Amino acid sequence: MPSSSGVRRLQKTFLESSKRTKRRITEELQKHHETQKLTYAAHMSLRSAGETDAAKLMNEALDTTPTTATRIRKAWLQQKETIVTYTPEKTLSLFIETKLTKNHYMKIRTQAKLKNADIYPNYHKLRAAKEQCYPDRNSTLISDSVIEVKLQARTLDVLLLPPFTRRPTLAIPIVVATEACECVHGERPVSFHKKS
Repeated sequence: MPSSSGVRRLQKTFLESSKRTKRRITEELQKHHETQKLTYAAHMSLRSAGETDAAKLMNEALDTTPTTATRIRKAWLQQKETIVTYTPEKTLSLFIETKLTKNHYMKIRTQAKLKNADIYPNYHKLRAAKEQCYPDRNSTLISDSVIEVKLQARTLDVLLLPPFTRRPTLAIPIVVATEACECVHGERPVSFHKKS
């Protein structure tokens, strides 16, 4: 039977070690070197590793006023709060309710992004949400004298998201709504006839 006296445990790297082991290893450094030397060495080590942002942040936190580190930490914790963005559907509702133009929407979105508040979706997503609000092409019948849209195909309620509850008006100046008597599978189509 082989003896276990020749078997050694694998050494973990410093990063893989537990906090207790890291504390024990760094105690010697803390005993023999001043805090300023250690922070400067860490700063230079970060710079040589290409971590310039971390080196600048460390330098800012330690070499300026005593309250700077506290302010940096508070700002970091506040930044971790998630920003709730508008969905394309809610943005479309806002877009219609406020009667924005594409140009105005783009300006508002750009200004919000400049303030680090990327809360509005891009215009292409807004257009896609608008396309989903139209009735399916198979549920409409358009001829020279009649436009028929099945009631179940109307998706106007998609636009009626809280807090915008006002119904938009349908702008169809050339047609008059009349009910058709024809029923298909329990659905009742609405016909629009041209004015004479």
